[in-house]
Amino acid sequence: MAVSWLTMLNRVLVALGEDTIDTGATSLSDTYHKLVSNFANQIKDEIEQAHKWRSLLTEYTVTVPINQTATNVTSPSTPTENSSLAREFETLQPMVFDQTDSENPYRLNECDMNTLLRKVELETDDSYDDIQLFSFDMASTNVPRLLTYPPCKEERTISLYLYSPQGWIADDSITTNIYIPTGPLMTGTLWYALEERGEELGVNGLYTEARFRKALDDAISRDMADQGGLDLVPV
Repeated sequence: MAVSWLTMLNRVLVALGEDTIDTGATSLSDTYHKLVSNFANQIKDEIEQAHKWRSLLTEYTVTVPINQTATNVTSPSTPTENSSLAREFETLQPMVFDQTDSENPYRLNECDMNTLLRKVELETDDSYDDIQLFSFDMASTNVPRLLTYPPCKEERTISLYLYSPQGWIADDSITTNIYIPTGPLMTGTLWYALEERGEELGVNGLYTEARFRKALDDAISRDMADQGGLDLVPV
């Protein structure tokens, strides 16, 4: 069962011996509660970047218009700036597929962005039947783009799988559910909170940091095992 940001914060506050947040609240107003939430967001970012969590794996659909070579990735929602392509464990091939013809889907070949842009600029003004190459780009607007080549005569439907972190949980969004393991998130937040109190050199501070590192390593090991890791035979 998913755990909400509110529930996680209250568990940390209980461990700290602080007043908890009302269970019916939807936003934070207390200064200390906001501070703890800030710590939790920092730890959450670290955890999300430490591993390709299966709970963050999301399928996105991109409709590439006729003669288009750059399309924003926004469906089912806009990925966060730290999103990354999912790849098969054994081959490291990216999970990006042309699904225009549902009976004959095929994988697109990855190309470095500069080479793809050079092809777009110099190699052809013609339209083709199929897309062959792609590059995944985080544009300056922080909206990811799928760059494709060559431009096609008809719309193409592309599905791509991204590991997409949730992003910062705002103080007015505390009912949001958490998708990463809550164990390391709670112990890491507690560690940061103890450091803020000046207890980082004490027994509690050292023990909490050690617990966070171990909890994170254990969670990664479990998630890797559940995903198959490199132990499964590719087919």
